[in-house]
Amino acid sequence: KYTFDYDAEGPAGHWVRGIYQPILGLDPECKRLCLEAGGYDFVRILDGEGKPVEPWYSQYMAYIEGANLAMWSGYSDPRVLELYEQEKLAEGAKLAWGDQEKKSTQPSASLG
Repeated sequence: KYTFDYDAEGPAGHWVRGIYQPILGLDPECKRLCLEAGGYDFVRILDGEGKPVEPWYSQYMAYIEGANLAMWSGYSDPRVLELYEQEKLAEGAKLAWGDQEKKSTQPSASLG
């Protein structure tokens, strides 16, 4: 069983993802007989206006200092999202990424 709970007692912007395992399959829905099997935290580092949410923003910046990082911030072309929402994934990917098949099938330089 998985949970996703807002931490009302902690700093703003903090959620906890709980992971629970039924004991010997006796309570498969994990209502009473469960063991905590881990979990992790989610924190908001930017508010809706793009302003830092502390202390999470400063902790994140210290954590990633010097690290290689890639972030997805959305689709630059709204037509891509429309195609994905219509489950036209191949068309959406082609519009988003261009014709990667032609690029990947060209011969590469030999080091030999």
